Amino acid sequence: MIYTIIVNDRSYDLPKKTIALTEQMDKISRIDSQKGLFLREKYKTLFEFVEKLVGPDNAMEIFGSDDLSEVDLSDVTLTFRKIVDSYNTPVS
Repeated sequence: MIYTIIVNDRSYDLPKKTIALTEQMDKISRIDSQKGLFLREKYKTLFEFVEKLVGPDNAMEIFGSDDLSEVDLSDVTLTFRKIVDSYNTPVS
């Protein structure tokens, strides 16, 4: 099965959906409910997850920078959600 996200009118293929990847996505999805987690840690986790899946060059293209301090955090959140949605699309 092929998983893809569209960001800024560009298509990015994602790796296959494995149990390890699904567990990691689930853990990251629950990050807002973790007490004592600083915002920087939250967004760093999301950023690194996206970077891992699409590759550093593509992540830089998506976010416009490889420096978390310069990235629009809404773009990070939206890209992560697009990834989750892509993997959760029902198999037809």
